[in-house]
Amino acid sequence: MIRRWLSVWMLFFGCVCTGTSQFVEESVAVSSIKTVQLFKKGWELSFPVILLGSDDQLMLAFDELGDNAKTYHYTLVHCNSSWEVSNLHPNEYLQGFVHQPLEDYRFSLNTTVPYVHYQAVFPNDDVRLMLSGNYIVKVYEEFDDLHPVVVKRFSVVESLVNIDAAVKYPVDPQLRKTHQQVDVRVLHPRLSINNPLHEVRLVVVQNGRTDNLVVLQKPDFIRAGELVYDHPRPLLFEAGQQYRWLDIRSTRFLSEHVARVVYSAPYYHVELQPDVLRSGTPFFFREDANGQYVVSVREYDDAAIEADYLFVHFSLPMAQPYLDGHVYLLGALGQNAFSQATRMEYQAEKMAYEQTLLLKQGFYNYQYALVPYRKTTGLLAPIEGAFVEAENDYQIFVYYKAANDYYERLVGYTVVNSRK
Repeated sequence: MIRRWLSVWMLFFGCVCTGTSQFVEESVAVSSIKTVQLFKKGWELSFPVILLGSDDQLMLAFDELGDNAKTYHYTLVHCNSSWEVSNLHPNEYLQGFVHQPLEDYRFSLNTTVPYVHYQAVFPNDDVRLMLSGNYIVKVYEEFDDLHPVVVKRFSVVESLVNIDAAVKYPVDPQLRKTHQQVDVRVLHPRLSINNPLHEVRLVVVQNGRTDNLVVLQKPDFIRAGELVYDHPRPLLFEAGQQYRWLDIRSTRFLSEHVARVVYSAPYYHVELQPDVLRSGTPFFFREDANGQYVVSVREYDDAAIEADYLFVHFSLPMAQPYLDGHVYLLGALGQNAFSQATRMEYQAEKMAYEQTLLLKQGFYNYQYALVPYRKTTGLLAPIEGAFVEAENDYQIFVYYKAANDYYERLVGYTVVNSRK
């Protein structure tokens, strides 16, 4: 009890008394923790956004390799639109206990790689969210919330504005075949916005990526009860190509794109067919999941604990390596992050980029992105190509903070698809 009180006091002191802002990124601090997911309960492919005061719940799930269960807890922390911890006391945005035990765990069954599967559903009877905005969920051992093993982001919206958005062809003729333009109108008859330039922030995210998100503070037009964002440049996105598919639901049957499956005790290895360079080739539409994945296994019913872990070997043949940047695997399979784990390594003797990931059985989407040196935004055109016909999801967030407000509210949210 003393440790719980002390931890709450430290959170209060750090967030309220010092007035400092702490930027929080998604992270997995322990290499043995895999397949971290956060989605709306019952919809594994959904974005982690729920409606304030509704029955919506989020499901947090992850595995830890090994056969020893640990005592984990989780807590929810309010953030501003820039993912900096808000200057709020937990009692201002949480109703219930600050620290929640992560008691729902099960051991893997009939797998070559043993693991413990953890999951938590929130909000629940023990903790509820009282404010809209951005949040992080932190998972940590015992009450050591200063050293989380998992950090995931999610958002809570109170629908006070309506968002009318569309994906269009760019105005610039040079970009008309390779990019997509997002036009947004924010209708706010129920919300009094006195100073839109300082009170409203618009954020647009493509396919869950954070490397190319757009943040706009200034609307192009301000009308009675309406803010318009339709300038051709700020809301331009590289359209890219349809994501590549990977089906590793079975170790007995070879799916499309799998060259062979080899068991080398104690692990399965999945060798994929070499991927091909798609830039310069015609656009080909194939339904995808816009970079997401679903855990699934053909031979068993309970994929959460019966899906195995496989070493998956990726290969991208190329006569010469890129001299101006690194190549990365892009998609939720790597948390949409450009990290050492997702960076492809060029093997000169094979004339190919290669990388190996330990993945849980399921359906996966991925692409190859080139990240130029000293840049943080991935480019799809050099490897995948860029086609305005590509199907992409665009999340649109509208944040609001009046002059006398002490936190940023998320007052509007929608998802618009480029082909629907």
